Amino acid sequence: MSAAESIKKVVLTGEDLTLDELIAISRFNVPVEISEQAIEEVNRSRKIVDEIVNEERVVYGITTGFGSLCNVSISKEDSVQLQENLIRTHASGFGAPFFDRHCTSNYGNSG
Repeated sequence: MSAAESIKKVVLTGEDLTLDELIAISRFNVPVEISEQAIEEVNRSRKIVDEIVNEERVVYGITTGFGSLCNVSISKEDSVQLQENLIRTHASGFGAPFFDRHCTSNYGNSG
């Protein structure tokens, strides 16, 4: 039995994911959880983004477009749509589908 096969659950902290844990998720469908500390850090980051938007500060990719559209200002009203569009463009693709293990390696498995 490999080290990955012996893992029963993976807790994501944002700091210490191992290759064996990634293999356990992608090949053996091990359940994944997010640590409370990681959730708190995400919430702190979200608060910072909300402050940037509310203060109408110019910050690339938050209150501006991306790439060649970096000089285009994004309104408060459109900032949520900008982030949703970013997620959609990164979550879609074309070509032959990946095997399940490739998808779970990229995005995790909620178990």
